[in-house]
Amino acid sequence: MFWKASRSSNLFHFNAALNSIGEVDSKAMQWLMKIDPHCWSRFGYDQNIRCDHVTNNMTEAFNNMFTTHGAQTYLHLLKFIRHMVMRKLQERKEECEAWRDVLP
Repeated sequence: MFWKASRSSNLFHFNAALNSIGEVDSKAMQWLMKIDPHCWSRFGYDQNIRCDHVTNNMTEAFNNMFTTHGAQTYLHLLKFIRHMVMRKLQERKEECEAWRDVLP
């Protein structure tokens, strides 16, 4: 019911979802009402923002990394992820070793 309220795109559906929460637990509804809806509900967000998910770009970037490994087994996929992470850690380690000061 919370997710239904948070994903509501208009005030009518938002209030309907909040009322259904209130039927189950009135304290939960009162607690949610204390929080400004623009902090947690889609209908309260700025109307100029056109993306409906914050995680959209992160998810797409993550999924694009695996285009060449899409048809392989999960074990191959995990090995690929492990290799990527280890490579990134090595790159950062080498950057840190190049520092000449105490503070980077």
